[in-house]
Amino acid sequence: MEDALDDLCQNLSAAFQTTIDRIKRLRSRRQMELAMNALMWVCHSKRPLTVDELSEALSVRQDDNTPRPNYRPTEKAIVENCFGLIQVAKDSGSSTVQPAHASIRQFLLEHRKTLFPEGMQTVARICLSFLLFDKPRWNLLQSEQEITNRLDQHPFLAYASFFWGHHADDASNDEPTRAMAWELLNSKQVGPVIVQTRHCASGLRDIYWSVEECSSRSPLHVAARAGFLEGLRRLLDEGRYDINARSSIGTTPLLNAVDQRIAKVLLDYGADPTISNWYGDALQCAAEENQVEIVEILIREKHMDPNMYPSRPPLHCTLDCDSVESFEKLLDLGATIPQLRDDSIDDEDGFNGAAQQFFLEALFLRCSRVIEAMVQRGLVDPHERNGRGRTVLHYAAGSQNLAAIRSLMSIGADASAADKQGLIPREMARFL
Repeated sequence: MEDALDDLCQNLSAAFQTTIDRIKRLRSRRQMELAMNALMWVCHSKRPLTVDELSEALSVRQDDNTPRPNYRPTEKAIVENCFGLIQVAKDSGSSTVQPAHASIRQFLLEHRKTLFPEGMQTVARICLSFLLFDKPRWNLLQSEQEITNRLDQHPFLAYASFFWGHHADDASNDEPTRAMAWELLNSKQVGPVIVQTRHCASGLRDIYWSVEECSSRSPLHVAARAGFLEGLRRLLDEGRYDINARSSIGTTPLLNAVDQRIAKVLLDYGADPTISNWYGDALQCAAEENQVEIVEILIREKHMDPNMYPSRPPLHCTLDCDSVESFEKLLDLGATIPQLRDDSIDDEDGFNGAAQQFFLEALFLRCSRVIEAMVQRGLVDPHERNGRGRTVLHYAAGSQNLAAIRSLMSIGADASAADKQGLIPREMARFL
């Protein structure tokens, strides 16, 4: 069997290489470059690109300072010139360009150094060129509709705004890439627009992408959110910006850290994790964003106690985005579920057990992943009753949460248990 699989892999690789050779022999140099560049993006992008994103990316030339909308290739041209190596997957109204099979992606990744010897540098430079060219057109906008219109006009803007820092780090040994990234980072015009684009495209509230908020963020904020580690270190070494500077809503570069690499560097340089913005401090923000590694750093290395929050413990912050990995990590690191009063829940609907009450909140917020984790960890008592004589199964049924119902039934919840009004769980949907 192993020999057969090896033969199959070798045959597939040979077939893919033959297709690549066919592409390279295309008579039209423009068609050949289109296909190879499309494959380069499929191989190096941090997430699958939509057709419109890829089309605009393919129209950008390195070090170009002018948008080229007339050079955007069509979906048909992209797919046909790749000779079946890529396909367009249509799902929920979005069309993304992907390898036609998982084995093709594996082949491209394994051979990317020979197929695309400057792929990482090229992708990084294109992201940076796109963000830097024609600077006068990048200005902060006032309304969500204006930002949406800009993203419709320039579909590659969202991807470039999210991932330019990661691509710049990947190509950090390339001097032209470093120079362009440094120019962007220090641009008082482009940096705030990137912040606004990211936050609005992420569906965040307007306080995150308002002109005032985006204008108040320093290059340290921009580098921390972009994941541009080399640029962050350079800024910190120069010491031009306050490491604990707060934006208009109180956000520091540490609260803006996109991953544990960035957070670790900021903490090593003296960032204060106890400073809070409107939402909370570094531990609360990391818990809400499901930044498991940052949660662990803050508790293990900075000795932040997840149980010393009288009004909004980090565990409760995990419910805002159903951040189950943070929820479980906090429990593993000693966090306990406190009994908190929720004014939106009637006293008789409340439970005596803290975990039961937490479970009820998770149900109301439809945190299906946290709910499942609580059940699997044995934190929920399916038989405890509240002032109305109801169990948590009554509320799961009332919210029509089928996953929660199945989980509770798997640990012995009684589907025939009647409350004080004589209602069993299946009859709750019409009352809650």
